[in-house]
Amino acid sequence: LKAIRIDKNWGENELESIKNEYGIYKKIEGDHLVAATFSFYEKNVQFFVLEYMPGGDLSKILEEHIFL
Repeated sequence: LKAIRIDKNWGENELESIKNEYGIYKKIEGDHLVAATFSFYEKNVQFFVLEYMPGGDLSKILEEHIFL
């Protein structure tokens, strides 16, 4: 789950960027790419429901395998 708090002072460019991000999530495919399965908005927060990727997020993987 990814949550983005929407500031009331955001302009059209910032809001359009969030719409574009969701569009990209919906279009991408691949074994190592995370896709969004659902999106919803509640109390000034935009949520993206992302597919589960076993092994954790990229920062965890880098920490464990590169920055020993």
